[in-house]
Amino acid sequence: MGRNEDQFERFLKAGEALLIENGFEAFSVDAVARSIGVDAEAVRAEMGEKDDYIALIVRRASSGIAQVITKRDPDLDETPAERLHRIALIYLQAVFTKAGIRIYRIAAHAANEHPHISVQFRASAGEAMKKFADMLENEIGVTVPAGYTYEEAAGQFFALCRGGLHHMTLFDVDYQPSRHAVENAARQGADTFLRAFPIKAR
Repeated sequence: MGRNEDQFERFLKAGEALLIENGFEAFSVDAVARSIGVDAEAVRAEMGEKDDYIALIVRRASSGIAQVITKRDPDLDETPAERLHRIALIYLQAVFTKAGIRIYRIAAHAANEHPHISVQFRASAGEAMKKFADMLENEIGVTVPAGYTYEEAAGQFFALCRGGLHHMTLFDVDYQPSRHAVENAARQGADTFLRAFPIKAR
């Protein structure tokens, strides 16, 4: 019997909302079921137990960001550099929402004691990195220094964009930067990246 996609999406969204609102410790299959008025066994049958459920939420969130940043907008006539700057902004806007910050922290901290979540977190992050690395090589066309891989360059890009904004979340778990701060960080991150990994002449 196949998965009921509508029901799966409903349970996934309800679980994500509860996880963001109440955190890892307070999350349970029963609590999600109560929040949407359905039988807990129906939710459990579709989503699994707590760790399975959270792993699905984490994987979807990470995969969603990867899809957004690697998708070309056919209505925009961009140079490779302009596209990279736009990706930097989209990435930071997604990461520094309340949902993005909470899910990332939950995934990172829960992963130490909950291996199933760790596996999904690493898998989805790895897939996102590979997609972006492929785009850097074949669509943007950046040059990587000797000894570097495109996946390492992709990691550098994300780290340069997050920069100090990510550091602020160490002091305030709910820190959300202003629009100006996000735009400035995206611009600086992309500019710094392009100085280290210049785009090939075409």
